[in-house]
Amino acid sequence: MPFQKQKFPTVELGYTQNFLKDPVLVSKLVSQAKLEPGSTVLEIGPGKGIITDQLAKAVGEQGRVIALELDASLAKELHNRYQAKAQVTIIQQDALTYPLQQLPQPYQVFANVPFSITARLFEWLFDPLTGPEVAHLIVQQETVTEMSKNHHPQATFKSLLILPWYEIKLMHRFAKTDFSPAPSVNTALYRFSRRSQPLVTVTQSAAWQDFLAYISHDRVGEGAWLKLSTKKQMPSFAAQTKLQLSRGLKSQSLESLVAAFQLLESESANYRRYTLGALEILRREQAKVLAVNLAGGHHASKTRH
Repeated sequence: MPFQKQKFPTVELGYTQNFLKDPVLVSKLVSQAKLEPGSTVLEIGPGKGIITDQLAKAVGEQGRVIALELDASLAKELHNRYQAKAQVTIIQQDALTYPLQQLPQPYQVFANVPFSITARLFEWLFDPLTGPEVAHLIVQQETVTEMSKNHHPQATFKSLLILPWYEIKLMHRFAKTDFSPAPSVNTALYRFSRRSQPLVTVTQSAAWQDFLAYISHDRVGEGAWLKLSTKKQMPSFAAQTKLQLSRGLKSQSLESLVAAFQLLESESANYRRYTLGALEILRREQAKVLAVNLAGGHHASKTRH
């Protein structure tokens, strides 16, 4: 089994690890991925290898399991454990620095994702050009969906960024006792499947993400929206796209948001002078808030599960 160790500065991991305990449960979850013998699967954060075992069985001797583990001691243990399995490659590396373009298409992903990198992992993993055909991710439920004031599930901002290219399906809800140690939040397995017909083209991907970031703070018909369409034009704009006036981003349907985006794209690219770079601005704002909270002792959750 190949073992690759990437050289990068020693880092403070900054999160605890929560491992699945039951091999029978893991076997059931991996079977839902329907991996074909001979296929390629990328595993992020294999930890102690309980998922790696099942992935190796699923792809068989002709397949490939590429497991990225940041922790040096865990990576060494995994290397010793799988050195007799030629289909398993252990790489000690920060997953977010791994070049996805070198993987053969199509490939799949199966990962027990560290909470602290989920947002960045979504952006890295679901690139329309290099992303997987299918991904199964174990994440905090609120990363993917959240409950509205009326107790209806709705997509989060992180989900909306990738939904034009990937359909998302809840596959399994975990009990906290499924992990050791038990996480403090609700956790679920989600399936991300690449759409056969994307709702937004690859060339529009950056514009779509900037559009979402720009309007994320305001309700339709107010604030940022009035720079994209005037107050006089807004009722007609909302009627054409079926946007709900005076409602925020997460209250809108994906279809309405895509329709609004495409209408702006088709009528005038001038709207981009307002939205260009909005996602990066939002990232900087969030980083500042996090820094302030950490400085004040209000530590964000960094649990790795």
